[in-house]
Amino acid sequence: MVVRDTEAILNFLKSDQHANKESIGCVGYCMSGPFFAFVASAFPSQIRRRINIWCAISG
Repeated sequence: MVVRDTEAILNFLKSDQHANKESIGCVGYCMSGPFFAFVASAFPSQIRRRINIWCAISG
């Protein structure tokens, strides 16, 4: 489902004149981080950068 939804977003960006189609990236936060690993591997020629952000709570 995440890959299919991302494909729809990428197709939308193709028609957006303001989008930089050569430099698409994605950010995963906490539990969504692994989703973007799958997405980046599914669209390697379109998604150039990926970052995962994890937070830690202490105390």
